[in-house]
Amino acid sequence: MSDRDWLRRPFILRSVRTLMRSRVLLIASMFAVAAHAQSPAPQSMTARPLRVLLDPGHGGQDAGATRGDTKESEITLKLAQKLRSELEGRGFKVTLTRESNVNLSLESRAQLANSGEHDLLLSLHLNSSTDPRAKGKEFYFQNQLPVDEESMFLASRENSEISFTAGSDHAHSHSHDHEVSVSLQNSLRSMNERIDASGIRQAEARKLPALDRVPESARSDVKRILSDLTRQARVESSSTLAVELHRAWRDSSAVKQRSRGGQAIRQAPFYLVSYVAIPSVLVEVGFLSHKIEGHELTTDAYQNTLVQSIAEGLSRYQQRRLR
Repeated sequence: MSDRDWLRRPFILRSVRTLMRSRVLLIASMFAVAAHAQSPAPQSMTARPLRVLLDPGHGGQDAGATRGDTKESEITLKLAQKLRSELEGRGFKVTLTRESNVNLSLESRAQLANSGEHDLLLSLHLNSSTDPRAKGKEFYFQNQLPVDEESMFLASRENSEISFTAGSDHAHSHSHDHEVSVSLQNSLRSMNERIDASGIRQAEARKLPALDRVPESARSDVKRILSDLTRQARVESSSTLAVELHRAWRDSSAVKQRSRGGQAIRQAPFYLVSYVAIPSVLVEVGFLSHKIEGHELTTDAYQNTLVQSIAEGLSRYQQRRLR
């Protein structure tokens, strides 16, 4: 039997393919390790302040939850403006998705988050329930696990803004996910290009094989692995942010002196936290439908308590990133 015939044996071919795939995975790991270990610390974690995009939920014709003359869209804007002042005093750089009571589509908010000019997104909302006893804070980040029925209902209600802003153009509404998906892909591609440009020294880069020499199937594996790593890192950062926001509210001295109501960290398929390329959390700061909490949400004193706890949570998140 010739050497060539021996190499054609099925188990030999499988072994060769497995070896090639393993080498491709090793190459992907080398790129990731080199980018992390050899590049200087990201500017966002050293020289410049953390850049926060605050999103006051709803706006304009979309009032969100209501109670009498009180509108969610007006309270979230007021909270965002107060929070910006507090965060800027702590050294953060803050941008609002809207500065007045205007309607802004979820797609537009996602595009702002994916502009590459922000490090994290915090979306502010007020909750509402048919159960008059419901109260408390809820912190949501990108869904990775099976969703409970209540979270799915809330996400569906918040996401209904998409059809509200799309008008009656049915075909246009079906293109939203594709358009934002393309926007997300462009943001991730831009981020990966910046890593490639600055994260690997030329001496190390020369040791790595050219990507065009790797089989197409293996290249797809590398791209999928890198995409999964990027997504997982974003979800983990979002989870950390949600935890720090929750802890800051729990630890607030003003909150300890009163009944805190329910608190929860949850995952749900909210449009805005699912279609952005940066860590993101959606905060339901309280139930407008609750008799006592709904009234408190309209007062400056309680709004200031909320602002202080959210700012403290963001400060703790930043400290964890610098460790």
